[in-house]
Amino acid sequence: MKHFVAPEPRDLATRLARAERRTARERAARLEAEAIAEQGLRRLYESQQRLLLLQRITDGANQTAEIETALHVAVTEICRHMDWSFGNALLVSGQGDTVTGCDVWYAADPDVMFPFVEASRGVSFGKGAGLPGRVLMDVRPHWIDNVMVDPNFPRVAAAAQCGLAAACAFPVMVGDEVAGVLEFYARRLIVPDHDLLGIMGQIGTQLGRVIERDRARRGLIHDALHDAMTRLPNRTLFMERAESGFARMRSRQGAGMAVMVVDLDGFKAINDTLGHHAGDALLIEIARRMQACIAAAEDTARDGGAAWQATLARVGGDEFNVLVDGVDDPASVGDLADTIHRCLAAPSVLAGTHVRCQASIGIAHGTTAYGDVGQMLRDADLAMYRAKSHGRGQSVTFTDQLGVEVRHRTQLEQELRQAIAERQFVLHSSRSCR
Repeated sequence: MKHFVAPEPRDLATRLARAERRTARERAARLEAEAIAEQGLRRLYESQQRLLLLQRITDGANQTAEIETALHVAVTEICRHMDWSFGNALLVSGQGDTVTGCDVWYAADPDVMFPFVEASRGVSFGKGAGLPGRVLMDVRPHWIDNVMVDPNFPRVAAAAQCGLAAACAFPVMVGDEVAGVLEFYARRLIVPDHDLLGIMGQIGTQLGRVIERDRARRGLIHDALHDAMTRLPNRTLFMERAESGFARMRSRQGAGMAVMVVDLDGFKAINDTLGHHAGDALLIEIARRMQACIAAAEDTARDGGAAWQATLARVGGDEFNVLVDGVDDPASVGDLADTIHRCLAAPSVLAGTHVRCQASIGIAHGTTAYGDVGQMLRDADLAMYRAKSHGRGQSVTFTDQLGVEVRHRTQLEQELRQAIAERQFVLHSSRSCR
């Protein structure tokens, strides 16, 4: 029979120490495993939340054709998800070398952020200038840890007023082209991470598709309202603007208006002798000249305190219309017609031949006697035909007397046609009988 022998105190202490170390190792391993699991769950949760963010922005982008609406959804959702204080959208303008705020922004506290909101609305940055300009130049995201000490941050005073510290900005891409920039600001450090960069890249791509659709839509609208050859407004756009001006005139909310009918003199002969290709080139040149001289006349009038605006449109083969909207002095319309005559006076070179093309211009001033724009254009057309009867390069302003004369002549022509149709004419010999 064996007898139990108690361990020496020294051996017992050693065993207890080993057990405690083993327990400590097991506890540390368990805590590490729990931390890893917790970190993994947190990353999974954050990943799911960011995917939901992308989904919300994608849904918003797919439900609208307006880029401003899609940008507003994106800026708002990102700021709320990331708990950032301010977000702003900018679009590339000009020749792709400038990015400009499009008044699409989000502020967690608009009253507090007011100075920075005002500093960001409509602001423009060239390549490399400010945070958006750096994104435009480098075609990649940019981060600023502290805007207060950044040497290339023009809005630092407004940011200081609002207590902003860190900033980041991301490109909105259309293919390889930067079409816009999203910038964000916070009062705490913004730490970039791989997942955030990936999500923001996908958001930029989604918004880029909206920009592509918006450009296509605007292109279709532009083509529907402009002449394909001269790129001037066509009859549809001219009538839209003329009817708006006429409504303002009738409601006495705006100044007067006038319309011109401009018909080229001798244009058919140019087509017949030099060919339609030369005729098309002449139309493009004449449109360019008239557009330039009308714009110069607008600038001169503006410098003199007048505020009228003119729309030049090609409405037919060699026929153009001019709307003068918001005109106070009727004499200025006649001056504009004279300006058009002068700009057309210089010859054009077509197929090695110097060609001079003048125009006959009919003018009608808007009055409350007119029921619609169509009546004004009818009278301007009558004045144009009267100008043609006076020779090339003439202008005639419609008057009531001219209207009476034309109506009498038209009535006489109708009566003569009716008399011929009804055989009312009787032939008499003028020879005397012997």
